Amino acid sequence: MSLTAFGQPSATYGDPDALNRVGVAPGTVTLELPDGSVVGLIDYIDDKLFGTIEYSNGENNRLQAFSAGVSQQIPGGTRATTLVDTNVPRSGDSGLPQDWGMFVYGVGVTLKRVHRDATQLGVAVNASAFPDDQTYFHFNERVRIDYMYNGRPYVTGVLSDYPQGGGLHLYATATDLNIASNGIPSPRDRTSFFVPIHMRMGLGYFAQYQPEAALIISQTALDGGAVYTNLDVVTRLWGLIGRTVVPAS
Repeated sequence: MSLTAFGQPSATYGDPDALNRVGVAPGTVTLELPDGSVVGLIDYIDDKLFGTIEYSNGENNRLQAFSAGVSQQIPGGTRATTLVDTNVPRSGDSGLPQDWGMFVYGVGVTLKRVHRDATQLGVAVNASAFPDDQTYFHFNERVRIDYMYNGRPYVTGVLSDYPQGGGLHLYATATDLNIASNGIPSPRDRTSFFVPIHMRMGLGYFAQYQPEAALIISQTALDGGAVYTNLDVVTRLWGLIGRTVVPAS
């Protein structure tokens, strides 16, 4: 692997002359991968891809996050995905879109919300809420989660093995308040790869959820009405995302 910054190699492993054959503008930071391909890091941002699935009480079916793009039916549910459910334009089964690339260095999972109306996102006040500790416990003890890329699993585990690394973290003493977050909001606590996984366009990726027993999703409602029996779960792939990859000459 080789790295060039401002036209000068800062670290070289392998063929140093390869750095002089990169077809990018002078001053561009470039990275030569072990397979000989070269990318320009100026085209990448430190960001994430995220996708949402939905489970209901009593289900034990396998679901795949990233299997639906924006406006497609949410995996496990009936409503269409929105821009708060996913930021991928198409199913991950087809891989990243044309001219996209990503170096994945972490995976995080968040129990996003429990709710009673699975047909729409904008439900009435108190018809949805944050998951509590019992919802977290039952999901953590029953569901296996695998991050898959190009037909093979790269990371396996359960919910607690994929700390969300950011977002809400609440400590409270009120007896009527119970919110469970999957880890503290610290990027250092995310599941991270020693060597990032280079995802390319056209190669399938998804996070596979497989309950080993029927799920228990039955959370007391804030308004005293019918219990919440649906759960939205978000998977995030953290890393460097390039939407226009500079090719090697």
